[in-house]
Amino acid sequence: MTAQASDAPARWLSLPLVTGVCVYAGLLALGNRMLADPDTFWQIKVGQWILDNAAVPRTDIFSFTMQGQPWISTQWLAQACYALAFSVAGWAGPVILTAASIAAAFALLARFLERRLDTFVVLILLLAALAIASPHFLVRPHALAMPVMVAWVMGLIATADRGGVPSFWLPPLMTLWANLHGSFVFGLVLIGAIALDAMMRVERPARAQLLLRWFVFGLVALAASCITPYGWNSLLAARNILNLGAALSMITEWRPADFTRFGAFEGVLLLGLGAVLFKGLKLPMMRIVLTLGLLHMALASARNATVLALLLPIVLSGPLAARFGRAAMLPTNGARLRSMVAVATLVPVIAITG
Repeated sequence: MTAQASDAPARWLSLPLVTGVCVYAGLLALGNRMLADPDTFWQIKVGQWILDNAAVPRTDIFSFTMQGQPWISTQWLAQACYALAFSVAGWAGPVILTAASIAAAFALLARFLERRLDTFVVLILLLAALAIASPHFLVRPHALAMPVMVAWVMGLIATADRGGVPSFWLPPLMTLWANLHGSFVFGLVLIGAIALDAMMRVERPARAQLLLRWFVFGLVALAASCITPYGWNSLLAARNILNLGAALSMITEWRPADFTRFGAFEGVLLLGLGAVLFKGLKLPMMRIVLTLGLLHMALASARNATVLALLLPIVLSGPLAARFGRAAMLPTNGARLRSMVAVATLVPVIAITG
């Protein structure tokens, strides 16, 4: 009877649930600080135009110098959602919507990690991700794409870990992502790298067939990404942004990470490097490639720190499980409950001070 009573909280309390609730509460505590981005009102204004006209913009109608020139908004769905939230609840609407989306992303991440890792290791990874990503918790379309990005990479990595082929239920996620934010192109690029990782996990005779099946999946995902009001032009929009060249350096979020002052990003990187050197973590070749790629993106452009924070734990989950053990090997009552209490205590603190 006593044992049943002590296990009762663990049955209804889950790490993903506690993580999501605490991140959501912490972000709501930020309040107006999530509206600090100068583009927020413009995002809402574009969304209002979309709702009012029941159409997406195809020419520039908001600037003086380029008015009437061809222009598309690959994040039209996020902008429409923000405009709708604003019409319902004023400025609180977009804040609540953004907080819910970010909380969902962290809850998904917690769910994926807790199935593989010691709860304490999961807690460390979640706090590290939160510390890196928190400066970018703003009312912007990328926030609404976060849970979709996490779910997409979770699906690919889980499939690669077992040497299989992704489910064809994943491409609808790509369609949603392509209508929320231009970062969907990165999700397409990941297919190739993770396919090679999956290939290296099977016997040589099966590799060609496995790669062919991943190739078919990639084609389906590519087609799914074109299911937008702009069709394949959404893909070209990403290329046009990258072709801005030196002009990108004038945009703060596209500048390299700034290490002139010590911050959470640098601290987490140094602690992570120290932990790897101390524990001797060994990674498969393609996981090394993915890790270095994510690090390069985050160092080259501050806006990609959130991508690193959310995706690197997923990429490293398999090797970490092999090194530190799986969650299934651990008790699920007292120790688990204490870890979740730690999440409840620390997540809002980091979110508010981030």
